[in-house]
Amino acid sequence: MSKYDRVLLVVRDYRECLLRHNAKQWSEIGSVEAFLDAEGSFQWPGWYIENIRSFHSHEGPKHLLYYEDLIDEPENSIREISEFLGLSERRTDSFLSDLDRRYARSVDAYTSTGHQALTAGRPRGGHQHHAMLHLDARQMAEFDAYYRDREPDLFETYLARYEVAE
Repeated sequence: MSKYDRVLLVVRDYRECLLRHNAKQWSEIGSVEAFLDAEGSFQWPGWYIENIRSFHSHEGPKHLLYYEDLIDEPENSIREISEFLGLSERRTDSFLSDLDRRYARSVDAYTSTGHQALTAGRPRGGHQHHAMLHLDARQMAEFDAYYRDREPDLFETYLARYEVAE
């Protein structure tokens, strides 16, 4: 039994998520398996799949959203979230009417903490991939294989969209 009535999960490409938050650790380890199995990092890579596992096992109302869809089609994604949470259409419309300013403020807040926002100065939906800056094709495929081999059901259900075509 979960202590939460409903659960919303936003999933992002595992390479993006993990390298973005653990770039220093990645540069020190360099091996996909060792990196993903490493413990003791600030943001342990294992939490990525643990969050998906928890969502998957939740028996109450749940909603899955992909980060890339939220960035590429924010209006549709925000309407989905709003409907799932039972928010009024008026409240959602009000939020969406000011979306460009909210987007700019979000990027400003992120960069003011010293992070690099590759989306800064680009139109919404123009995101770039951090993983492409740090991984070669073999390493990209190793990330895929790691999750596909260890968590085949979760991979197929939630992550297959990120698999690199060979």
